[in-house]
Amino acid sequence: DKYLLVTCMDYRFQNKINDYMNEKGLGERYDQFILPGASLGVTQHHYLEWRKTFFTVLQLAEKLHQIKTVIIIDHDDC
Repeated sequence: DKYLLVTCMDYRFQNKINDYMNEKGLGERYDQFILPGASLGVTQHHYLEWRKTFFTVLQLAEKLHQIKTVIIIDHDDC
């Protein structure tokens, strides 16, 4: 399977996220979409443009890379 990983843009977590994906055996099997707030950008109504952008990227990822699963990694102190 191929995955779309959605993460926050916070630079403090990028290395940890890459390490986590590698530990799970997914290191070469995902595309990463960085969105401020990660899931908040998709689920909160006051971020409608981010939500629209996410679904555009998801459709493109499905078409180009046959993405079947979305993984969202959030953090507490966003």
